Amino acid sequence: MQNYFSPKLVSLTFGVLVLTLALGFYVFGFAEPSQSPPLGNVFAPLNVGNVANNPKSTFDISGGDVCLTGEAGEKICLGEIFYFGTGIDGDATITQNTLLSANMEYNNLTVKSGAILDTRCFILKVRGVLKNQGTIIDTGCAGAGGSGGNYYISGSSGNSGIPKNDLVGGAGGSGGGGGGQNGPDFHEGCSGSAPGGSGGIGGGVVIIYAKNLNNIASINANGFNGSLGLGGSSCMNMGGGGGAGGGGGGNGGAVKVIYYNLISLGVIEAKGGAGGLGGTGQPEKLNYDQSLNTWSPAGNGTSGGGPNGGTGGVRGSPGSSGNDGGAATAISGGSGGGGGGGGSSTNQCCFTGPFVYAGGSGGKGGAGIDGKAIIKAISY
Repeated sequence: MQNYFSPKLVSLTFGVLVLTLALGFYVFGFAEPSQSPPLGNVFAPLNVGNVANNPKSTFDISGGDVCLTGEAGEKICLGEIFYFGTGIDGDATITQNTLLSANMEYNNLTVKSGAILDTRCFILKVRGVLKNQGTIIDTGCAGAGGSGGNYYISGSSGNSGIPKNDLVGGAGGSGGGGGGQNGPDFHEGCSGSAPGGSGGIGGGVVIIYAKNLNNIASINANGFNGSLGLGGSSCMNMGGGGGAGGGGGGNGGAVKVIYYNLISLGVIEAKGGAGGLGGTGQPEKLNYDQSLNTWSPAGNGTSGGGPNGGTGGVRGSPGSSGNDGGAATAISGGSGGGGGGGGSSTNQCCFTGPFVYAGGSGGKGGAGIDGKAIIKAISY
């Protein structure tokens, strides 16, 4: 298609329009002051008296930050507010175990010795001084530990941790396997089986911004230890029950501490929890009650929970021990140990050895793995 507009013509037209607008603004848009200010068509200046201006506050931009200095010399900067909060929640002293229920912006905060501050997956900011003489942890973002198994039921797996910002809590440890029962008929309503230990809770996510950090004690997102498997027992003349497996340790979570001025660093960590020890099987018995003519085979120990749970011990005379729980993974805490197999009992007739054989011991729970600790000084 033929172009009917010359580039020179377009340029000339545009220039005329710009010149016309400039002349119009000069003629119609600007008016000379009719009188000296503040009279006429001129706004009054800030100071119209005979005393020099002396504002109560000063406003300045320095060091890449915007700051306001008050009459008494107090200074607040936008960077400080962004990192460490406004201090709107005031000064606080924590003397007993406390759970946060919202993000907090303290002016100054002291946690006394013996007190535990659980941030519950919320963010803690301190505009002044954070003085920690106690313990600051988080369980709100932590994965729950699995429950221990009993006869017939293996230990359950722990739960995954909960994400918070760019961090994530540690997974809970898995429960230990139950010990083998000493006989499937449960003579006199007693099985001799011991329940497995519970998995440890994972470490949560601790996020702290403190302008002045004075950590004398501990800020941590450590995983909790797995609990112990209970020992086996025997009932009447039945075989010895197997000891239960210990629970797996919870994985360490994540702790993030940002500060401007360091007074004391203390302990800041996110360690994995230890696995619980397995329970001891019921020992053998050499004597028996001849008024009873009871004999029963033993049961096998159940396996520990988790992807690497220990296998339960095999029933026999005596029962074998359960295997230890395996290592944790990034998404699963320590696995539970396997329960020990139950020991068998023998017919009393014509037998000179132990009447009740020992149950096997439970395996130890696997340990949780360490999490992440971020400690950073900033300037603003």
